[in-house]
Amino acid sequence: MPACQNNIHSISVVKQPNIFHPLSHHNHAALIRPRPRYDPHPQPLTVMPASPERIASLQSKIWSGSLPLEIRLAASDCRTYTDSDPYLIQYPRLSYLAFLLPRLHAFFAPWLINPDVPAHEAWLSFEEVPLKWHYPAGLLYDLYSGAEPVNIDRRLEKEEASASSHADVEGAGGSGSIPWRLTIHYTDFPDGQLIPLDVEEKTMRDTFTNAMKEADFVRNGTARTAMSLSKQDSNSLWQAVQSRPSHSSTSTHLSGSS
Repeated sequence: MPACQNNIHSISVVKQPNIFHPLSHHNHAALIRPRPRYDPHPQPLTVMPASPERIASLQSKIWSGSLPLEIRLAASDCRTYTDSDPYLIQYPRLSYLAFLLPRLHAFFAPWLINPDVPAHEAWLSFEEVPLKWHYPAGLLYDLYSGAEPVNIDRRLEKEEASASSHADVEGAGGSGSIPWRLTIHYTDFPDGQLIPLDVEEKTMRDTFTNAMKEADFVRNGTARTAMSLSKQDSNSLWQAVQSRPSHSSTSTHLSGSS
């Protein structure tokens, strides 16, 4: 027994070297970050209101925004074998293309197959897609002038026809091309996609009024301000939309909605 005890005591314990381990007690706190606490009742973010001066400046910039247009007569309505001259204009983004129809008719009358066609029967398209006249011009541009062409087949045809010229491809109406190239038509009205206009612009005005009421409701939860406009204020507002005066003189009609 004593011999056995001596043998037991003679066994030495070999200490393992201090091997680095990512989850050892020396490194655990440094590598594992505490998880953020879940708050079942988070506090709403505090948004500092913009100053009236900044709001007025932003509204003025939006109101005065514009974009260049290049409008050509559709080949099916042109009486000459060559293209007609383009109609070029720097047009307000917040205005409507329907307001251009009388001027476009007067400009393209020498090239029209039927020059007696009424101006309000015209319609505009981009890459063979009819443009809804009750949308502002700036909104139409933002919707249809993106990176992808609206009419894929039409764009591919143009790219194949002008493969030798990169500039021609960009000018075919691609990503954000300036000026925005549109086509005006006086025949084959797309009844299923556009609402016909009338010579007195009643349809245009009614559509604008309804859109204004909807916008007032979305912004304020009620359309009371738009509904309570007097007949004189309504007429003044519509004239302002057509004539494009300064933003300050137009915004006074709806100042109660803010």
